[in-house]
Order: sequence, then structure tokens, then C-alpha cells
Amino acid sequence: MKRKELARHGWKSILQRRDFHCCWEKNGQRGEAALIHILKTAKTGLGQFRGEEVVIYRDDYHWLQIVMPEQHWWLTAMVDEKGQITQYYFDISLENHLLGSGESWFWDIYLDVVLMPDGRLDLLDADELDEALEQGDITQEQHQLAHQWTKELMTELPKNLPRLKAFCEELFMQLKEREVG
Repeated sequence: MKRKELARHGWKSILQRRDFHCCWEKNGQRGEAALIHILKTAKTGLGQFRGEEVVIYRDDYHWLQIVMPEQHWWLTAMVDEKGQITQYYFDISLENHLLGSGESWFWDIYLDVVLMPDGRLDLLDADELDEALEQGDITQEQHQLAHQWTKELMTELPKNLPRLKAFCEELFMQLKEREVG
């Protein structure tokens, strides 16, 4: 498993950036959010969605990351230069460690779910999860839990897309105000 951080300090292709974070509480839930404004990149970052190349970052993109301690995912909403969310990317996590300081981190358990703004879903890296089990990097129980958490998430996301969009837009504006202010 990989340890990944909210601050994403080791991002080599990002030449210039600004970061903002906050702790939040809403409707009985709490968590931490971070906004990375990608000012200048060495190159455009590309990802895959169902075999198609999609832009995941370039100059003037934002990455909004949202994490909650009791969930088994870590959300990155990718926002283009016009302020539109281009995709929601969920890293499935074994544990989320919230520190409240912008230095929170999680154990990435390989599986990823991509949700597009139109509701289409894709599951990524199932082969990496299987390989980790074969190599003894994770247990059979962790393998099963990762699949269970992913299935639950993929069942809930389409039903909750409007709420997710509104919540991400609200946090984005809240953190964007810190950048401007």
C-alpha cells in the first residue's frame, strides 16, 4: 500500500502552486478539505476514463480534496480553469488519518473509482489490488474489504451526485475565497 498525503508535496510535474485547507462540519459529518491551485505545470497531466484520455491537470486547474475519518475513500474533485468540475476521483483507502493541519494522509488500498459529472462511473486498478494480494502486500480480508467498500461507493454515487456536486462546489468556493482574500 502507498501512503498518500493531502498536501501532495512530491508532485514533480507541478512547477508552481498554492494550497489552502480547512476543517469542516456539516449535517453531523466532519472532515478536512484542501484546495491545490495548480498555477504552472511542466506538462499537462492525462488520465484514462473507459479507454479515453482525459485531462486531470494543467495550468490553472484546481484539485479539491475531501476526506472524512469514518469513510474508506479520499475524494479529489478536479476543477478546470473555468471553475467546472471535470471529474470526481475516489481513492479507496484502508485508513484516513486527519491531522487538521493540511498534513492529513491515508493508506491507499489500490482501487480507484472515477465519477464523471454526467454520472458515468469507472473502476480502476483492480489488477493492482489482485497483484498486491498475490505478493502478500495485503491480506485476503483487506482485499475483500476494498472490493466491498468500492461496491458500496459505486452503488451510492449515482444517487447522490447532485448532493456531491453541491457540497464540492461549496467547499471549492470557501477555499477559493481564502486564495483571493
